[in-house]
Amino acid sequence: MTDSPPRSPRPHPSDNSPNEQSPESAIPTPTSCADFTVLKLIGTGGFAKACAVYLVQRIATGDLYAMKVMHKIIRPKLSKAAKKKRAAAAAAAGADGNAPAVNEPRKAQIYHDGMNERQVLVSINEHPFLVTLRFAFQDERNLYLILDWAEGGELWGHLATEGICMEDEVTFYVAEILLALEKLHSMRIVYRDLKLENVLIDGSGHIKLTDMGLAKIICEDMQFRANSWRGTFGYMAPEMISRKPYDERVDTWGLGVLTYLMLTGDLPFNGKSPKEVETAIINRKPKFPHFLTREAISFINAALTKDPTRRPTMTELKYHPFFRHIDFPALLALKVTPPRTPPRDAIDKEVSTLLRRVRRVQSVMAEGTVSHTCAWGDLEHPIEAIEKAFRDFQFPPTPSGSPSASPSASPRLRPEDEVHVVGKGGSSRGGKRGHVFASPLQLVDGA
Repeated sequence: MTDSPPRSPRPHPSDNSPNEQSPESAIPTPTSCADFTVLKLIGTGGFAKACAVYLVQRIATGDLYAMKVMHKIIRPKLSKAAKKKRAAAAAAAGADGNAPAVNEPRKAQIYHDGMNERQVLVSINEHPFLVTLRFAFQDERNLYLILDWAEGGELWGHLATEGICMEDEVTFYVAEILLALEKLHSMRIVYRDLKLENVLIDGSGHIKLTDMGLAKIICEDMQFRANSWRGTFGYMAPEMISRKPYDERVDTWGLGVLTYLMLTGDLPFNGKSPKEVETAIINRKPKFPHFLTREAISFINAALTKDPTRRPTMTELKYHPFFRHIDFPALLALKVTPPRTPPRDAIDKEVSTLLRRVRRVQSVMAEGTVSHTCAWGDLEHPIEAIEKAFRDFQFPPTPSGSPSASPSASPRLRPEDEVHVVGKGGSSRGGKRGHVFASPLQLVDGA
């Protein structure tokens, strides 16, 4: 394996005009994780810890990608409230009752967020500030999304290092996030999970909004009801907390929370318990430190308007004085220089170190001994139902009449497996707050 710097991913297949021949046209489309070499576990998380993300290299081209691995079936853990409810039910039923054990896990279920994320990513195609899906495939247990790798890691990592950001820097990043959300909303897609951990920095210093698992494509004039209470609690809008109908403007609220956090280093609504946070979100106004400008305070207050019918849309927010120095057309065309760029030389050196240490991905998977979160027999749904749920997952789709890989033919890379072939460095922040995409520079010991 060579130590030469890896190549950037190829353009998306849709970028080629009908008369142009793609330089990779002769290279078979990846159909399993055996077509990639795993370099590093980047992070884990998701609902019921069903997901993991790896830095991988495509064997056929040498290009680097992020591989997101998701279980097809999961067994969510019980919340504290659910355990208390079960304990009360067990006490009421007595020793001979039929109440479930307090710590008995929930029944296994199909993880539909993986298919949902694939559908949203395909519908987006490409946008400068949204992560791009390159390939998708599956085996009998897992789903795999091959995405562009953001070399700069999480925006959260920059904030954790510096505490807060200067306003002009925050304005730049918020403007790019706004354009990403505006694109989603123009397609009637509600993102629903805006937080710093889901904002990545690419090799040029621009943002990439990632993790579309909770995004939802909605019909015209459709609003969600209480049973779609999704997202990260501290970022949720009042109408979602109250289980009222909501639309794309829940993302406007999330943008206000994120802007406040970047400028102050704290969330606008806090409490000693989830109930106190819920009360603060619904009833209280945020408090602002003295160093914030009037424009920043006005922008955050507008985004955090309690009444969703009066809350501005993304397009309306573009005209706020907070963005008085932002040229949105130039920003969308990537003609504005980012406030910072990832250290290219350090990233290349770190990746070269990984390439010297890795083995083929088949060897990594063959050594995996951690069992899956649940056995097939634990699933109430028949295997046919699982196959139906993920029937059209592959991307690009297999041409009609072409052989497709059998789901059981490829080796399995489990989201809970650790990859130990890259050395002793590399702890990540775990999965308590959703997917973690830590910077590669924070993961590996230097050469």
